Amino acid sequence: MSLLILIAALAIEEYWASNQPNRLQRLIERYADWLAQHFNGGQPYQGLLAWVLGALLPAIGAGVIGGLLWWGLGLLGWLWAALVLYLSFGFKTARGHMNKIALALRAGELEAARDELKRWRPGSVEALGADGVD
Repeated sequence: MSLLILIAALAIEEYWASNQPNRLQRLIERYADWLAQHFNGGQPYQGLLAWVLGALLPAIGAGVIGGLLWWGLGLLGWLWAALVLYLSFGFKTARGHMNKIALALRAGELEAARDELKRWRPGSVEALGADGVD
């Protein structure tokens, strides 16, 4: 059954993924930014709290929902598992950006590689050399 869930998640990834971030991805990124702003004070307990809020609680929630669906309605549990796995992938989107970055670096176009990296992962990339971009 696990292999079928993996195949379903990869099929969803191939069908729906695009180079444009989806709404859920933007929501997750805003939540991560919020966690970084409020819990990035340099204290170990702040990092632990951010990890609990950003990773542990969502994972527990997804597991509980999946378990209840699997127990009550087996097919919905299967679909939930495939959906959660799909949401954790992002391979196709990453692959497109990485290919563009690699092509630009091979052509010696560091600025084009930086621009693509900035489109993919916004932030300061100006200080990165070719080793930092790849």
